[in-house]
Amino acid sequence: MLTGDAERMVNGVAASLIKSSVAQCIFKVMLRSYFYVTHRWTVGLYEEFLEGWRDFPITAASILYFSGGNDPMCDVSYLRTVISLQRDSSCCVWEKHWEISGHAQHFILHRKEYESKLVEFLMMIDGRNPAFLKYFSPNL
Repeated sequence: MLTGDAERMVNGVAASLIKSSVAQCIFKVMLRSYFYVTHRWTVGLYEEFLEGWRDFPITAASILYFSGGNDPMCDVSYLRTVISLQRDSSCCVWEKHWEISGHAQHFILHRKEYESKLVEFLMMIDGRNPAFLKYFSPNL
């Protein structure tokens, strides 16, 4: 999940896809232009979603977040605010944060920790479920 504004998204996508600073500048102008033209259907909806996510916390019994401190497309301070609000609303929130773990790279860069936290979380939810035990060893 992305947390942040459209400018953070533009910069993050450009940095992730393109190494040349000149090409990044051109790409950023094109992406900003696209967002300007389609604001109502892209940025506008995204901002509404983030506001709803923040203002009406998920009330699921349990939720797990993975995050990285150097993720160019995730505003970690915003994510922490949402997590705090969810905890305040009696939601059981688990999280695993790595200082160095780019966007959607947690499983690749920190596989053992990722799997361990996921299994721990799933065991907490329903560790006796035969379908779960078929695919995950509780001793990871």
